[in-house]
Amino acid sequence: MLVRNFLECDREWNQSHGSQAKSFSGFVFKEPDFEVPIRFVRFSTYPPGSGVGLHTHGNDQELYIILEGSGVCEVNGEKREVAVGDIIVNPPYGTHALYNTGETNLTMLLLEVYNKA
Repeated sequence: MLVRNFLECDREWNQSHGSQAKSFSGFVFKEPDFEVPIRFVRFSTYPPGSGVGLHTHGNDQELYIILEGSGVCEVNGEKREVAVGDIIVNPPYGTHALYNTGETNLTMLLLEVYNKA
């Protein structure tokens, strides 16, 4: 049985997809942990003014699960405010970003699944 607590994963400061401000994140699970095409589960915190820079994926799909805070997401040119409880679906070959526009940390789980074909 494989069980991990995302609150206890090793995290470090880094820049996400070219964002100018740093985020605090780490992997909870990586690809070798799974028997199906899940690439990773990551736990990330973005201080006010930081976020995930605009970038494009290949043949994979990513979920951003907002646990705390608020911000603005952009998916394929469409922008929308997001908050606690929202799950953002980033489609295959899509271009997306997430910006913490709030006054507190934005914390989320990221899940990426890909098509091995």
